[in-house]
Formats: sequence, structure tokens, C-alpha cells
Amino acid sequence: PYLQLAWPLGLLYRGDDCVGYAMPMVDLKGAVTLDALLSEKTQRAYGLPADYRFVVQVAHSLAAAVVALHAHGYHIIDLKPANISVYKTTPLVVLLDCDGFSVHSAGASYPAHQFTADYIAPEAWRAKQRPEQQGIEQDHFALAVILFQLLNRGLHPFQGVPGKRAARINSNQLRIAEGLYAYGTEPNPQMRPSPWSIHGHLPSSLRKLFDAAFTSESRPTAQQWLAALAVYAEPDSQQLQACRGNPDHAIYAGKQCGHCAIERQRREARRLQKVLKPKLMARLDKRLRREKRISINAILSRYPGLANSAPRGNQRPHPHQRGNFGSYRRNKSAAASASDLLFKLVVSWGFTAFIVLITILLIFLAATGVPKSLDHSVTVQPEPTEGL
Repeated sequence: PYLQLAWPLGLLYRGDDCVGYAMPMVDLKGAVTLDALLSEKTQRAYGLPADYRFVVQVAHSLAAAVVALHAHGYHIIDLKPANISVYKTTPLVVLLDCDGFSVHSAGASYPAHQFTADYIAPEAWRAKQRPEQQGIEQDHFALAVILFQLLNRGLHPFQGVPGKRAARINSNQLRIAEGLYAYGTEPNPQMRPSPWSIHGHLPSSLRKLFDAAFTSESRPTAQQWLAALAVYAEPDSQQLQACRGNPDHAIYAGKQCGHCAIERQRREARRLQKVLKPKLMARLDKRLRREKRISINAILSRYPGLANSAPRGNQRPHPHQRGNFGSYRRNKSAAASASDLLFKLVVSWGFTAFIVLITILLIFLAATGVPKSLDHSVTVQPEPTEGL
């Protein structure tokens, strides 16, 4: 059996003194924190199944665990991926750090003492409430955030492309407080979706629940999430089937494969980058000329190493490049690579030509140093001491 709750089993006594408590041990070698499931790279790195259907089943398992706790009057409060582990061989979760739960039982209440930014309900953040004041609504909000991250390739629901007014708000928690949910069925003018999101390929039933969770205080309960995810978590579900192009992808009924769409988008972005790079360099060169400053071509002609910083093909180094002079040439190549990176920054940020030239020269000189053949410094040797 797989343990799903690291909960104390009983108190330990030495004589009449309570010295601790007993609790089951989680097999941490066979489980990893839920953070590892939020990215394809970390899924592979930690040996987790790359199948998207596995992720959906984990989401269903998490909702079921929260439902069971709420039924007993327990609230997690500090609900976040770091406090949840998932088994590598089965889509089941185990909840950790149970000593931080808010417990209401037998007429007594024991509040929580911690929660974590990025998962705090907006009304609690705006009112500057403490964890001790939180209850089931905090769990409902944090659960919805984690489920969104699982189903949307790790993206936080308040992580997106901000407009001008929202650009100054640089953390997810502050965006939560401002209601800058980027993935609603109605567009948010202040926060556009990330281009790497697949929210448009999620079924309408799930999108409506997410809208309710992030745009109102009438949030879906854990039981509602459990029911909504159940139809997609079944191993033989007809509502979520494997993609024909990639068996690790999955397609919701009536939708197209969002994962394949993202991969096509990435390939197109790489292609455009290769096409646009020469055009951007030409635009920068034209701007420098208009400002009556030295052009990029002039810089490249003065320092040919910037244009060709590494040997091509099977080109062999010149014999004179061996020894100290060869080390000098290799340092020039390192400086050329750094200078090429500076040119890319100039294209994207638009620095003035003066700053560009000064920075390139400083890096070039710092990296190359002075070759021994050009070092005319004199070393004074001490005169020999004659014996008496």
C-alpha cells in the first residue's frame, strides 16, 4: 500500500513523560516533490512518467486527498507543491508537513502558523491576514492554483505577459491581489496569456472552474474538482486520449493537442530567430550610421575575431598559434564570443553606440591581456654576492 498522509499514529512515553510521537515513514526514494511534475525536463530528470495522462491522474489524486482531510475538519493552509510528493510508479500523492495543518476537532481548534506566497488567497493578502486566521477558503484557492499548474505545463495562473499598467507588478502574489488572472474565458486587458500555455485546449468544464476559482470568492470545493477530474483520470477514459503524433501527449475530447501546438510554435520561433537576426543587425548598423557613429562593419573589419571567433570545419590552427601566442589567440576567441553576446544585447535593448564600443574594448582588453612578445617590461635581477 502507498502512504498518502504522513500523520502521527500515537504518542510515545518514557514512564509518565511524553517524549514524542510515532508516525509512518514515507519512502522518499520512491517519491519526489510535486515540483518535479511541473516541467517536462524535471519529469525526465527524476524518472517520472512523461505521459500527460499521468499528470491528470495525479491532479485527481490530490483533489481526493484534500477532500478526505476536509471531511474530518482539517485544513492544510500551507498547501503548495513543495509539501506534496508524488510516487514515481503510481499517480498517487502523499501530503507532508502535517504538523502545520489547521485542526478543528472535539470542540478544540489548533490553527496553522504558516502559508506561502504565490498560493495565498487574494482576500487574505489584501487584508494582511495571518495564517492563523485562514480556513477552508485558503485551501480552495491554493488547490486551484496547483491544479492549474499541473494541467497547464507548470504555468502559474497569474503568470503571463503584463500590459503597461501591470508591468510594475513583478510577483505572482501581487498579481493575485490585483486579480490579474491571465487565462480566463474572457481576456484580461492587463495580463495576456503566456505563449506557451495550453489553456485554450482544456475542456470548458475545467476552464469554468478555474474562472470561478480566480475571479470570485465563490471558489470550487475540493469535491467539485474531484468530480470534474474523474472523467479524465480514468485509465480508459474516452474524454482524454493519447495523441497519435506523440504518445506522451494527450488530447481532451473535442480539442486538438495543445502540446503539439506548443512544439510547432517553438520550431517556428527558432526558425524566425535565424531569419530575423541578420535583419536586426542591419537595423542596428543603420541606426549607428544615422547617429554618425562608427558602423558595425567598421568594427568587424577592425577586429576580425568578432566576426569569426572560432575555427570552422576542419580548419587547423596556424603553427604560430602554439605556445604562449596560441594561448593569446584562444583568449581572443573568448573575448570575441563575449563581444558577440554584447551585440545581441544591443539589438534587443538598444544601447547607444558609444556604450557598445567602450564595453567591447574593455572586455577585449581584459580577456586578452598582453602577449609575452609585446611585453617590454624589464625585470631587474639582483647582483650576485661575492663571497668573502
